[in-house]
Amino acid sequence: MINPAELMSISDVKKAPMEAFNKSAEFHSPITILNNNVVVGALVDKEGLLQIQKNQQMLQQNQDLLNDAYFKIEVLQRLVNDDGTRISDGDVRGEFVNLNLSNIEDEWA
Repeated sequence: MINPAELMSISDVKKAPMEAFNKSAEFHSPITILNNNVVVGALVDKEGLLQIQKNQQMLQQNQDLLNDAYFKIEVLQRLVNDDGTRISDGDVRGEFVNLNLSNIEDEWA
């Protein structure tokens, strides 16, 4: 639910943009900008932006940790359920197998 005190019309923002930033700092949340009573955007102060960026970094780190845990579980499940069947590289990658490696330029060439 949007707090009515955190709403500003776009014309009010044009008249006094610093008031919008000050309100954002006061409420510690974005100020919702309206144009003809329709939400068109939000405005945050510097501290709010820094907090958003920090939260995004934390979310990305947590996502990376979750991905790592998922892959470890996947590996363990495959090891536990290993019946000895092996799949060839060609079966896995199909047409993407590059058997001719002479065109690859690297430090070994």
